[in-house]
Amino acid sequence: QSEDWEDTENVFIEGDNLEALKLLQKSYADSVRLIYIDPPYNTDGDFIYPDRYSEGLNSYLHYTGQKVDGDWVVSESGRERTGRRHTLWLNMMLPRLRLARNLLAKDGVIAIHLDEHEVSNASLLLAEVFGDENNLGPIIWDKKNPKGDASKIAVQHEYVLLYAKNLEYLKQCNDLKRPKVNAERMLKKAQQAFSKIGSKVVPEHLSSITKQYSIDIDISKFEEEYTLEDANVEYRSWLSRQDVSGGEAAYKYIDANGDVYRTVSMAWPNKKRAPDDYFIPLVHPTTKKPCPVPDRGWRNPPDTMKALLAAGQIVFGDDETKQPERKYLLKENMS
Repeated sequence: QSEDWEDTENVFIEGDNLEALKLLQKSYADSVRLIYIDPPYNTDGDFIYPDRYSEGLNSYLHYTGQKVDGDWVVSESGRERTGRRHTLWLNMMLPRLRLARNLLAKDGVIAIHLDEHEVSNASLLLAEVFGDENNLGPIIWDKKNPKGDASKIAVQHEYVLLYAKNLEYLKQCNDLKRPKVNAERMLKKAQQAFSKIGSKVVPEHLSSITKQYSIDIDISKFEEEYTLEDANVEYRSWLSRQDVSGGEAAYKYIDANGDVYRTVSMAWPNKKRAPDDYFIPLVHPTTKKPCPVPDRGWRNPPDTMKALLAAGQIVFGDDETKQPERKYLLKENMS
């Protein structure tokens, strides 16, 4: 079934998803860029997929020790007594995932929307079908609506598991980045605050008090010089009131050049210890004392560290007790 075929060239198929996937194999093999599926969550009462087994249920319950001489030993819920709740779900998913993989283009991606009931099992199943090396990672969706289950920790998030058919090829063909949608606004606001440095302004707290209590005084006599610190306070206050992503919110500083930046650890990212020359301490520019080195060493070799230092891309604390961090400018990381 399709709507307005000449213009949209879309195809809408209604029917059993397994049969539909089988029908699509010949015409659409290796040609689909994205597959998004929202399978049953396997909660109470929302999933019934019968299957055939070589042995009866009683044999299974006997082997697992749930029944002895026909009497129940453990398990109060009917769901647990079946012994196959997860098996049924996995048996339903496996053929569909294999067929879906056949449909994906070489740079295709599959996204699976799940809650906590089967996410761990689905991760293992996806790794088996697509390979661990093609795992793009999970997306955590905060529903902002926790389940009201007083007997357990309330869950208010779900998952989207992402796997590529061929991750290396995907990265060659696509830039896996998303533009920071608020970056331009953030830069504009920071520049607006930075441009006031050196001018005379009434402190914000004083201006607010006089307005709040309708105090009729000439507050111009209390003007002070607007500093870089004031610009940072104004910018961060504005940023805290904006609907921005966590990645955008991290860019909360303005430097002496007017650039918006964030700081990132320069610690060696691997579990094994870095080479010996990755442990050369950085000297604090004010106290002239060595700063702490990460336990496993710096992320970069000495020459790179010198280049970053010369370019002003390393941020020091107030004194040598704080570990220096790398500076990332927003204008160079707009996505």
